[in-house]
Amino acid sequence: MKENFPHMFLRRKSLPEEKLPKRFIFRCQERGWVTNELVMDWVKVVWNHRSDALLRQYGILVLDSFRGHLTRQIKKVLEERCTDLVVIPGE
Repeated sequence: MKENFPHMFLRRKSLPEEKLPKRFIFRCQERGWVTNELVMDWVKVVWNHRSDALLRQYGILVLDSFRGHLTRQIKKVLEERCTDLVVIPGE
């Protein structure tokens, strides 16, 4: 089974040339915003590799109401992976 590593988002255009810790997954976004693409990447790399994901058991993912978390694409992928999305409402 693949081990899950912390997913780190860096505010920059590309990864630095110096060595980064191998126990992290690094992604870059120039403005430091979490985009739909970064959320999709997290779902594919982290959420889909949790221990019960291969068994297609149901899961619950709790996210805040940030729009990048709530796109049709994200909702569809989570539904396909037997995941109920619970949204913490904003103010």
